[in-house]
Amino acid sequence: MKPIKLHKPLLQTVQKGLENIFADSYADKEVQKILRTNKQFGSKDRSFIAETIYDIVRWKRNYEIIIKGLQIPDANWQAFIFVSLLRRQYDLLNPEIFEIDIDTLNDNDQLDLPLNDSRISFPEWLDQRCYNELDEAWNEIASSLNIPARIFIRANTLKTTAEKLLTLIKKEGIDAVIPFSSMNPERAIKTCIEILSKNNLRNSGLYKSGLLEFQDLGSQAIGQFCEVKTGQTVLDLCAGAGGKTLQLSALLNNTGKIYATDKNQARLENLEKRTQQAGCGNIKVINYDEVKTLKDIDVLLIDAPCSGLGTIKRHPDTKWKLKNEDIEQYIGIQSSLLQENKSIIRTSGKIIYATCSILPSEGEDQIKNFLRKNSEYILKKELRIHPHLHGCDGFYMAEILRK
Repeated sequence: MKPIKLHKPLLQTVQKGLENIFADSYADKEVQKILRTNKQFGSKDRSFIAETIYDIVRWKRNYEIIIKGLQIPDANWQAFIFVSLLRRQYDLLNPEIFEIDIDTLNDNDQLDLPLNDSRISFPEWLDQRCYNELDEAWNEIASSLNIPARIFIRANTLKTTAEKLLTLIKKEGIDAVIPFSSMNPERAIKTCIEILSKNNLRNSGLYKSGLLEFQDLGSQAIGQFCEVKTGQTVLDLCAGAGGKTLQLSALLNNTGKIYATDKNQARLENLEKRTQQAGCGNIKVINYDEVKTLKDIDVLLIDAPCSGLGTIKRHPDTKWKLKNEDIEQYIGIQSSLLQENKSIIRTSGKIIYATCSILPSEGEDQIKNFLRKNSEYILKKELRIHPHLHGCDGFYMAEILRK
């Protein structure tokens, strides 16, 4: 048991964070804001805030069952925090802070019952949809998605190597390793480093000098999957913040040309600054409506908008904000992106289609439907990255060739 004595400001901060997340705020942004604006909290309190918020977001539905079983009256966010402490083996030294009659809560066996099944931690409709699409594999996947995400970075090979960067990171007292890639042992992702200890890398000189980018192992696999060649012209159609754009620039060794765009132009606002920081000289950020003027693209990367179900390790609130109609809308958008942009690639050019989803309806099925409608394209290869097998976010990717 870990002894802990809570104080009111700490309890109220966690409670307010949960209220905001389940109203309209994103968990990662909310936690960042809390830690940025509450400098009075020490390192232990800051860790407690982040860990408690994420724990409750992950296990909210399970905790609801526990609270009901323990017959806690007035089940507000304080009750969730209390149950989270019990479940994580904390010994609360001042239980009176919760204004709960602790003496009546004798049956701690109630804590274990709903936590034996990770599927309970998902909304019923989502659990059913995932089971329908994934069958028994969903049991293991659901369990893996409740494990906090590991931290991966990408060494920017325009400026360093993973081995050199690893040495510099360790000099700063940070524990890190170059992970073995079980996704494709013959072609391991040589730019990837896993961070194993607490760190402040985002504020370090290593990050500010462009030596590294924070990028999940699975996300780095997409860039490598593209297999770009020196001098090629690439279009990153759904570039977002630009992590894969920067990776592709390094893989091209600053040759050729990369056009980066996104329908949501606001997501690109920091990309040019990051491009300069990383030393990338072959990236051009364009408006989305300029895409129709491009032709003879060698590689079209469509990292399509999707449910994001593969990223629940790091974005657990996704499962509470997502609706079934959202998934259907994403499937329609994915199909349109493939259909509307297929002719932009040259003959023998390729489309790389990717999603950070675990659902076949957003991956394998989407590609089957496209190929059925477009006989002049063929599937060369596809790769499914599973969160329960590979320890990173879940992704699907496919390479489609134009005959």
